[in-house]
Amino acid sequence: MFRMEPAALREALVTVERAGRAHAEWRDNLIRSLVCRLPADPADFAAAAYRSCRFGHWYHDEASPELRERPAFAAMDEAHRVAHRIAAR
Repeated sequence: MFRMEPAALREALVTVERAGRAHAEWRDNLIRSLVCRLPADPADFAAAAYRSCRFGHWYHDEASPELRERPAFAAMDEAHRVAHRIAAR
C-alpha cells in the first residue's frame, strides 16, 4: 500500500502539477513553432532533451523517493522520452 505523510504528499502534488504545467508549456511552444513556421528551440533536438526540459529536470533530479517507488513513475519516463523523440523528428 502506498503511504506518504500528508505534508509530503501535498508537496509532491505541487511539484507534479508544476512539472506538468512546464511540460504543457513546452508542448504549446512546440506546436506554436510548427503552426506558425517559427524556428524551434534547438535544445529540443538534443539527444538528452528529455532530461534538460523542466519536466525532465523535475523527473530526474527533484521527484521524491516515494514517487520514484511507484510503477506509474517509470511509465511517465517512457512516455516523456517518446514525446521528445517525436518532437525531434
